Amino acid sequence: MTYGEPVDLSGTDRRAHLRALLAARTLAERPLADIVAERVRQDAKFGGRRDYDDGTGSPNARAAADLLREVCKAAPDDGDTWADILAEEVAEAFAETGGDRAALRRELIQVAAVCVAWAEALDRRAS
Repeated sequence: MTYGEPVDLSGTDRRAHLRALLAARTLAERPLADIVAERVRQDAKFGGRRDYDDGTGSPNARAAADLLREVCKAAPDDGDTWADILAEEVAEAFAETGGDRAALRRELIQVAAVCVAWAEALDRRAS
């Protein structure tokens, strides 16, 4: 499974799935709280509402996304790094065209999820 793919829960033990969700929630609480605090800091520093253009969908961004996707696919199963995964997800977000807001939003959520997962991994290593 890769980031952003739907999870098939058919045939899974519902209790085991719930336990896994609760464990993931607990692990994610610290990075998510840090993200909320950072957003509050950004709003205080730069103002709450900033409506920049998306700046996505250029041919170069699509080419970069294709290249980084291939780099991640070519890596051995244990060869991916957090930096590789994040770079691929960011490039995919940059490659989305501004007209498809839903697709761009999905990609940005995937970027955020990878960042949280990476922060969780750092937290696990520290404990």
